[in-house]
Amino acid sequence: MAQRATKETQSGLKGTNGSKKSADTRKETGTANSAAVANAEQQYDYLVRQHLLSHKRTPKLLNSGRTRGAVTLHFILNKEGKVIKAEITNPSRIKAFNKAAVKMLAHANPFPKAPSEVTWSQRDFRIVITYDIR
Repeated sequence: MAQRATKETQSGLKGTNGSKKSADTRKETGTANSAAVANAEQQYDYLVRQHLLSHKRTPKLLNSGRTRGAVTLHFILNKEGKVIKAEITNPSRIKAFNKAAVKMLAHANPFPKAPSEVTWSQRDFRIVITYDIR
């Protein structure tokens, strides 16, 4: 019985459902490289967001009370980290938040350069900036 389980296990490793790709196959098909590129892109996206938010300043409002708002920034970066195009796609009803978001983007420019592994020449970002004044 133990011998039969071993044969099934061995045949499962060679069969379709249990097949394992070798390192050589991953290199040839590019699957190993695509995972590295995807990881580099995710890390860069995170870096861009953190860099932008490090420049966030909450505006001082005269009649502040409890005020909340959100602004959606859409911007395009090139590989050098420079903003090519920027706009507010979903403005806040509070104009001071919109101005603060635009100012934040201006202060964050230029962003860090993209890693050499990425294949794009420019990348779109849509980031929601939330403000909460208490």
